[in-house]
Amino acid sequence: MDERVKEELGQIGQSSAVAMGSIVLRTLLRSSLSYAFISAAGAGLYGLLSIFLRFQRIIVSTLSGLKFGIIRTVPRVPERAQDAVVTASIPVALLLWVAISGIFATFPEEVVAATGLTQSETTAVSVFGFLCLPFLFFPVYTGIFESHRRITELNLSKSVGFPLGMLVGAVGAGVAGVGLLGTWAAISFSVGVVSIVVGARIHSLHGLVLDRSFSDTVVEFLRYVSEASVVSVLATIQFSGVFVLMAVFLNPLEAGLFSLAYTLSGVIRWPLEAVNQIFPPIMTSLYQDGRRDALGSLYSSTSVCIVFVSIPVAVAGIVFAPEILGIFSTRYVSNAVVLPALVLSELAAGAVGSVGNLLKMTDNQRTSIVVQAGVVTLMAGPAILLTRELGVVGLAASGAASLFLNNVLEVGAVYRVTGLSPFRAAHLWLACLGALVLVSTAVVQAFQRFDRGRSCVSGLRECILLGGVSPRARRRSKGDSA
Repeated sequence: MDERVKEELGQIGQSSAVAMGSIVLRTLLRSSLSYAFISAAGAGLYGLLSIFLRFQRIIVSTLSGLKFGIIRTVPRVPERAQDAVVTASIPVALLLWVAISGIFATFPEEVVAATGLTQSETTAVSVFGFLCLPFLFFPVYTGIFESHRRITELNLSKSVGFPLGMLVGAVGAGVAGVGLLGTWAAISFSVGVVSIVVGARIHSLHGLVLDRSFSDTVVEFLRYVSEASVVSVLATIQFSGVFVLMAVFLNPLEAGLFSLAYTLSGVIRWPLEAVNQIFPPIMTSLYQDGRRDALGSLYSSTSVCIVFVSIPVAVAGIVFAPEILGIFSTRYVSNAVVLPALVLSELAAGAVGSVGNLLKMTDNQRTSIVVQAGVVTLMAGPAILLTRELGVVGLAASGAASLFLNNVLEVGAVYRVTGLSPFRAAHLWLACLGALVLVSTAVVQAFQRFDRGRSCVSGLRECILLGGVSPRARRRSKGDSA
């Protein structure tokens, strides 16, 4: 491993640690929003607001092609060309805002009928898209900060500023009792204030440039954004489709169980999400420089680190699934297998690392389109059938299978077009480690009747001693046997 790879890996580690802390803080702020708004306005209005929040997240997710376009292009071009690219992203965001506003303004009654909102909320739905303007600059802001590797500023805006703005707006509206439309307007205003502050910081990094000499760069950027946006839309359909099936086929109890298990299993993805904040601009720089060996080394190294960090949480989610779900409702325990299924799929996603981003950052976004379209096509029928026949267990199984298939196809695609693979011998050792932790914990539970918390610690200790993970542990094991 050469010096640059070591330096980049160190930067990824430091930035990921910052990102992990910010992800935890963002989760706490979102939870605080839910708790405070329910306390101020009631669970009924929060249920309506949660539909708008889900819409907002889906819209931002589908626009991530704009973010990836900035991340991929900015590190590759001179400073003035960077300004031209950032300038071009602004009208793109505005055009998307006009399109989204038009859809909600034209079809409010259809949206109300499809989501379970009441007819009294038709006006709120019709102006929902118009009030989404501050959110549509999320992809631009995050793309610029990530492309410059400004992780602290990225997390201050993404994980503190915007969630805090939403919290302030929601709580203020809840206390004032202004209804769904007033609540969303208050949230939009608060987030808009944060967006202006962040935009001012962005302007200090990039000025506005309208220069025809950069037209080729801008055209290439827009072409890439259009293709990456198709990938984002297909990925959103794939990962949001489970919630459509949940709404259609599951009863309220099963829907609550699946939503909870999906949220809890998402904790396994935090290390991968943290790495993905810093790795994409490094990917595109190394690819531009023709340093595939360095890129492959970083890719596999980050994958190993993600799995290593994720294993303890995954083991807890698998072994203690009934107890974890039972905290929220004892009626969830009978279908506790839902949580391990989703946890395993997220762990598998971590094992292959930033594979989707690697496709996009190496100019293989068209291959990614084929992969995403293939997964959606192949899994749509089985997902509907499994959910209809098996309920929440079938939905969890189909969701896990869809994510697993997506990762397998992306790994194969990356290997075919770049020759890179995330897997190393360390993955096998980590798999053995995880299996030993599970088995050791189960054995200790069954035969020694330890309490749950002590059994997990004992199982991990047994695994380390039996596997001889460290020289000190190996010497201790030999000394005990003597």
